[in-house]
Amino acid sequence: MTLTETEITGFAMNVERLIEKAREDMEERGMDPERILRMLRDLIRETAETRANRDAAKRAAVELTARHAALKRLLYIRASGNLDMAIASVDKNSDAAANFRLLRSRIRRPAEPPEAEADGQDRDDESPPLKDETPPPGA
Repeated sequence: MTLTETEITGFAMNVERLIEKAREDMEERGMDPERILRMLRDLIRETAETRANRDAAKRAAVELTARHAALKRLLYIRASGNLDMAIASVDKNSDAAANFRLLRSRIRRPAEPPEAEADGQDRDDESPPLKDETPPPGA
């Protein structure tokens, strides 16, 4: 059976109260209730502090994740819009525009397997070939 943090803390606080009540009996039998109480109180306090720190970190992570997602979306929108402007600037039916459009389709390619990256070989040669932008002779 797994106990919740609330159950464990409540249990420790109940033990603390019990030791307070049994202090004299414990001392008569050679025990040190003050040391036990200090240890329990320190652990209860430290547990509460770490819980508060953990909760603050969770809130910060949620906020940071939302900000990251928004910035990532904005980055794509701005990059895509600028790509569209670049395509329009070279005539959307040109070979240059076709090469520019390849940028958008390349982001969907699956990642290279780890071995391919580890062998140090350049993988750009596996990209779809770019269209020849030079005009044919005599044109």
